[in-house]
Amino acid sequence: DMSYMFRYCEQLEYINITNISVPKIKKMNGMFECCYTLKELDLSIEATQAINDANYRSFHTFVRKFAGHFALFLITSIFGYLFFYELIEDKKRLWLVLLLTLVSGFFLAGLSELIQVYVPGRTGAWLDVGIDYLGYVVGTIIMICVFVIIWAIQKRKSKSEVAKQ
Repeated sequence: DMSYMFRYCEQLEYINITNISVPKIKKMNGMFECCYTLKELDLSIEATQAINDANYRSFHTFVRKFAGHFALFLITSIFGYLFFYELIEDKKRLWLVLLLTLVSGFFLAGLSELIQVYVPGRTGAWLDVGIDYLGYVVGTIIMICVFVIIWAIQKRKSKSEVAKQ
């Protein structure tokens, strides 16, 4: 409802409203009731690019944070989980694999930001540590799901083999 949007704008001469996200404005009565000096009203809708000058910086930041922090640490966590899974011989102690994986992930995230403090022109940020660690946690969850699926398949196969005998 835009009925009283410009009701008391007495000194307006020109209004240009672009990029209207609502295709139909149903109720406009009284919208320009007191705009006596209004000479031109442009309600055109301009097509915008998905990435333009106005949002390039935020898009660049999103891609850099996602690819450089989240995705890289997600991949690192897969290798970390596999490493600790092979390191721990007692497979009944998977909680230890999980604990070592998550602790090492936080250590790596913090270390990567700490190193940047000593590089000229770079700064370390706690937000980046959080993004890194979030990627590491998501990767660890993916690995747990993969191992649970493998375990379920092996269990089903062993039950079917026992039933055949």
